[in-house]
Amino acid sequence: MSATDKPADVSSMTGDDPGLANERRIFQGIVLVIGLAVAVALGSVLGITQLREDGLWVARAQEASEALDEVLVTVTEAEAASRGYALSGDAAYLKLHGETALAIGPALLRLGRLIDDDAVQLQRFDRLSNLVERRLGVIRLLIETRRRDGVEAARTVVAGGEGKRLQDDIRTLAGEMRAREKGLLQQRLVQSERSARMALAVVALGSLLAIGIAAMANYLIRRDFSGSRRAHAALREANALLDRRVAERTAELQRANDRLQLADAVFRNTQESIVITDPETRVVAVNPAFSMVTEYPADEVIGQSVRLLRSGWHDESFYQQLWASLDATGNWQGEIWSRRRGGDIYQEWLSISTVHDAQGKLTHYIGVGVDLSRMNHAKTLLEHLAHHDALTGLPNRLLLHSRLEHSIERARRDKTLCAVLFIDLDRFKEVNDSLGHAAGDELLKLAAERMQLRLRDVDTLGRLGGDEFVVVLERVGSEEGAAEVAGALVEQLSSPFLLSSGRQVRIGASVGISLFPRDAERWDELLDRADVALYSAKNGGRGRWCFAAPDRSPFAPFTADPASLPAAGVRVSPG
Repeated sequence: MSATDKPADVSSMTGDDPGLANERRIFQGIVLVIGLAVAVALGSVLGITQLREDGLWVARAQEASEALDEVLVTVTEAEAASRGYALSGDAAYLKLHGETALAIGPALLRLGRLIDDDAVQLQRFDRLSNLVERRLGVIRLLIETRRRDGVEAARTVVAGGEGKRLQDDIRTLAGEMRAREKGLLQQRLVQSERSARMALAVVALGSLLAIGIAAMANYLIRRDFSGSRRAHAALREANALLDRRVAERTAELQRANDRLQLADAVFRNTQESIVITDPETRVVAVNPAFSMVTEYPADEVIGQSVRLLRSGWHDESFYQQLWASLDATGNWQGEIWSRRRGGDIYQEWLSISTVHDAQGKLTHYIGVGVDLSRMNHAKTLLEHLAHHDALTGLPNRLLLHSRLEHSIERARRDKTLCAVLFIDLDRFKEVNDSLGHAAGDELLKLAAERMQLRLRDVDTLGRLGGDEFVVVLERVGSEEGAAEVAGALVEQLSSPFLLSSGRQVRIGASVGISLFPRDAERWDELLDRADVALYSAKNGGRGRWCFAAPDRSPFAPFTADPASLPAAGVRVSPG
């Protein structure tokens, strides 16, 4: 090689590309930065962990000191309470002793848990527990001595000094434990301070490194800021669209849930029985009304075929027509006889509908039934209550009015007599006031039963209210016949009544009698004339009956003795 030859480029000699070398250096720098960051992070974590452990230990040491103080306080309070009880006998001290004695055990357990990592403290804790147990034994001995032998014997126990020695030993041992906890606490505080300084240094270094990384990140962020803004704008738009769709979907779901809740409320609370089956007529769901009507619990009928409700009263042609209507129109309704769980046959109005999915496939049958037998029973019961007295079951004023009008029409057509007996129970108010309304109600029912025994099937006994009854006698042959019935009723009602309580009561009855067509032509006038005659009978001394006078003044009263009944057609002028 001549001296004038230029040296070859080192990079070309070694084959290295300067661009690649720069990239390697940048990569190495990044790796170094990352390594330093990891080291600083680990150091920070270790420092913070140490600080946390030191803090927990300090808190535990302080809590142990508090627990130790709590043990001393409760033992001292128990001792003071026992001495107070021993010297005064006051139960309040005994109650205080019981409360503090119960608190000693939890306090010792708490202290033991807090020092279980210190072997020296555990040994002292065992000694402390033994001393406390012995001290409590002396306290119990003192209380038992006070209860059994009195105050002087208790003072002898106190003077023995055993309790004071144990108390002093407890205080001494507690002082040693407190001193050790205090010393360990000081050591931990010094160690914690060193750890805090180290952690602070690590954090400071980490902060500097974070600043460098933040500067680099700032550069990269600024370089791609425009692209980031576009991305953020697109993201915000997408989020807004998503929020709108979520809100709309949530509102739809809420509306659907509200509809489902409403449908469930209707399903459970409707009075009509509802049964839902699958296409094979196996029961899928029933409502409470279905169980009430059919007597089948839901868990017993679900999964079963609805054929179990068949009464056997319909032939196959009936069911063929039913299914033909369902297949053709999707619904069927009509009266059907079904069988309850107990075997009773009942009539119901049943409506069956089909349910299809979005593809038109049959998914369910829904049957809604109304129990016609119970509706008819309820209707009959309401009609009965509307025309009969609720207490005695006798016809009330409304039904009595109707039957009296019919009796008048029949008597007018057949040219016979019709009699109205207005009955009032004597001394009923005294029984009702002295024995109570329940006894009065029972007496009214017993009186009604007695009167019905004397009457014919064609006669009507009704209750107007209170202790007033009315008897309508049809086809009465003469006045004497009406008087005979009145006298028999007065005599029956004068016999003693035995109540369910065992009490025997006596009442009586007074009766006023009016006759159609002699005394009046209308039903209300007949009642008025009988009412006037009734009060005349009561004014005459009760226990009597009396006819209404043709001149609308009452006849003189007659006694209930059949021997004193007047002959037919005999009239006694008023006064």
